[in-house]
Amino acid sequence: MAKKYCTFAGVFLFAACALVTGAERGYSDDLFKASLTGSSALSYSKEVEAKISIKDNGKVELSIKGLRSYPDNKLVSQNSVLVIETEINESAKTYSKSFTITDGKAEEEFTLEDLSKDDKLEILSVAVNKGTSTTPTPTVIASPTSSPTATPTVTVSPTPAGTATATPTVTASPTPTGTSTATAHILDASTNTSDTILVPGGIISESTTAATPTPVTSPTATASPTATPSVITAEVSIKPETINLKSKGKFKAFIELPSTYSVEDIDPDTVECNGAQAINGKTDNHDRFIATFEVQDLELESKNYKNEKVTLTVTGELTNGTKFQGSDQIKIKGKGKKHDDDDDDDDDDDDNDDDDDDDDHGKNKHD
Repeated sequence: MAKKYCTFAGVFLFAACALVTGAERGYSDDLFKASLTGSSALSYSKEVEAKISIKDNGKVELSIKGLRSYPDNKLVSQNSVLVIETEINESAKTYSKSFTITDGKAEEEFTLEDLSKDDKLEILSVAVNKGTSTTPTPTVIASPTSSPTATPTVTVSPTPAGTATATPTVTASPTPTGTSTATAHILDASTNTSDTILVPGGIISESTTAATPTPVTSPTATASPTATPSVITAEVSIKPETINLKSKGKFKAFIELPSTYSVEDIDPDTVECNGAQAINGKTDNHDRFIATFEVQDLELESKNYKNEKVTLTVTGELTNGTKFQGSDQIKIKGKGKKHDDDDDDDDDDDDNDDDDDDDDHGKNKHD
């Protein structure tokens, strides 16, 4: 007895696992999958290769091959209708899809409408019916001398008076039945085959409603790539830190650019400092561009300085035309030419307190 109970329990467990596996398979792809067999109610052969599947996104695929009439065994060519009865979230809805069977074959694909993600879809029945046939509007047939809409005319014979011709009899066709749709099944879904998948209340995996395309808009100003600034801000250090305008010496400007630019791209011929054109320029191993200027070329706001702090500005361009600018504050003393090019001749031969020989000292301080 115990052995029989264990055997029964094992069979039950195997069946349960098979159902769970089928359900999982259905949820992952097919919610409904079945073969179609010929209906015994009409004259169609049951021997047909036909199948239907309904995916978890609402897509329907129908395939029919070798549908023949019975008993003459001829391949069928006719209009047909696929009818799918469903429940969507417990509300009944019937889908109908017209299609044509030609030489016993048909291949159809379409999508069930009005489904949204996470809807529960249950397939109640699937059948292929004979297509809609419309009976022409009947024509009323009358005798040759009258029309259905004409009023019969009574003709009086000359002799004897009062004798009239017989009223013609209007003969009508049988009462029209209007449009008739054959609802008898040609094929029905069979749930007895091994490839059947049925998932009651299957969940729709994605919305089947056609989404409105998102309009492509031009990027906003904030989304545009960062434009190259009209003037790059450079870091400038001028050495020596005190310049005597009476000197005929030189001074240097150490120029550093932001990390996105290279000092190797500086055009030496464009580098200036307060009107003084650089007489030469080179790069060093500290990623700096060193421009050398003549003190006598400086154009300042005043002719005479008494050890005053003055801001000197260095400008220039890269080889691609991008401009840069940077400033440094140093001390100025002595007389020089004004910015308005008013020359002030001064024969004082005092030496520059900090001539070009102090360059190494200034460079070390910068570092």
